[in-house]
Amino acid sequence: MILLFSVALVAHTQGAVPTLTLSPSPTLTISDDGTPATQFVRVMGVMRLESGGVAIANRGTNDVRIFDARGKHVATFGRTGDGPGEFRRLEMIGRSGDTAWFYDSGVQRTTAVFLGPKPELLGTTRITATGNRGSFSVTGRLPDGRWVATTNVSPTFDNPQGVHRLPGSTGIIAKAGDGNVTWLGDFKSAAIFVHSPTRDIKDAATGPIAFPPWLRTATGDGQIWIGDSAGDSLVVVRTRDMSRFTVRLPIASRTPSRDLVNSERSAELEQNRSPTGKAFTEAKYSAKYLPERLPYFESLLPGPQGELWVQEYSGRRASPTQYLILDANGRPKGRLAVPGGSRVREAGRDYVILAHEDADGVESIRVHRLTRTGGK
Repeated sequence: MILLFSVALVAHTQGAVPTLTLSPSPTLTISDDGTPATQFVRVMGVMRLESGGVAIANRGTNDVRIFDARGKHVATFGRTGDGPGEFRRLEMIGRSGDTAWFYDSGVQRTTAVFLGPKPELLGTTRITATGNRGSFSVTGRLPDGRWVATTNVSPTFDNPQGVHRLPGSTGIIAKAGDGNVTWLGDFKSAAIFVHSPTRDIKDAATGPIAFPPWLRTATGDGQIWIGDSAGDSLVVVRTRDMSRFTVRLPIASRTPSRDLVNSERSAELEQNRSPTGKAFTEAKYSAKYLPERLPYFESLLPGPQGELWVQEYSGRRASPTQYLILDANGRPKGRLAVPGGSRVREAGRDYVILAHEDADGVESIRVHRLTRTGGK
């Protein structure tokens, strides 16, 4: 189904976009010092607390670790389990002051926590809402307590050999987590490659294409930003009156370079050592199935005062990347260069928190001062 709606198109901005800069050195670094509290595995969210400390959601151990303004570990909330204050798979983190909301896809539940020096469980909400789009996850929270949901991707072997774009949807769930999902529209989501050279399930493999697009969403200040990363536009829904408009991103289209293709193919072949896995990788990186262009962006992150931070696509985790900052109306207001291996996990008015991963996969957290041109 295609949802039709009227839009006000925000065109590419003419002229230069101001450059934002990070402090040369972090104001706070939390890295592996040999203690369990500083050993991170798949950091999925970070938030700076009103005290100047930080809370780090670590998916690998299903807990949230709190550090003071000097980087000293002061408390840990959560552990693996099904009970209150426990998690199976941390997915989403939202916040209001020092109160955080976490979505656990393992038990389909949100958990509200006050993240002070002594973390306090405030309550849980079971997500029982139903929809007709398949499985979904909570990807955001609105100021009035309603939840934003986005459908999941489930590759199958049902399709014939080749590339297939899967559909995706984004919608709103009642504050209580029940009822029906109110879908906002249907969009394109992941692009999946099915490799089935003999049509025998034993020789078949499926997974994302090389340099795959995805359906991305971000929720902030009562707005939901929705975009297929294969395109250069975002749909913005203002939930106070359900009006919407389209933003066209000033990001250039790029084709996959030979160097990037060869590098990513080699890295994937190192991970897929089985004959089926190697055949799948070689096929999906072949000229026949390579996408003609790279995605425009990798992720969407809400910032302060209704901003949206768009992570432009780099293709390599170790490569430096750019963030395009939009105001609440979708107008570009700045760009920020981030060092290779780093990704912005929280953006504030005068700070940025980066999650950094080194060549050995060791993760650390770095807080930098942020300088905005002209005080904007």
